[in-house]
Amino acid sequence: MLTVLIFLYIIKEIIFQYLVVDKWQLKGRNGLKKIFLVFFAVFILTACNASTSSISEMEEIPNKVQEAIDEESILQLINEGEDISYIVFQSKGTVTTDLETHGDTLIVKLDETNQQGEVLEQHVYKLTLDPVHKAIDIHINGKSTPIDNVTGI
Repeated sequence: MLTVLIFLYIIKEIIFQYLVVDKWQLKGRNGLKKIFLVFFAVFILTACNASTSSISEMEEIPNKVQEAIDEESILQLINEGEDISYIVFQSKGTVTTDLETHGDTLIVKLDETNQQGEVLEQHVYKLTLDPVHKAIDIHINGKSTPIDNVTGI
């Protein structure tokens, strides 16, 4: 969000300088080159800030993950190397997911809806991590929730 605001501010300043004050001497090809360079720099900065983290629910669970699942845990994290983790969540309802980042912390949002019945259903999510994230914080229905079991495979 901050990057977008900075980008909009730079565009405003360029337009203001070009239309009101000609101190940058933005006439002709040199002016277009300067504007292009500013846009290119902002584009590069925006691309460097993009996160590559993703989360997806698993239809078929790999055997090594299935063997590591603790049926007694409501929330479990299974790490596979440095960039792949699996989140196992037992829920009585429908679960939707979302990701957020705050600094070097990845926030995984799990929101439960339609909580009917007494039977817990197992949801397994594959989490692909960005190297810049040093911590994972899982929020269930908006509240940070401790992980019952952390396992490595």
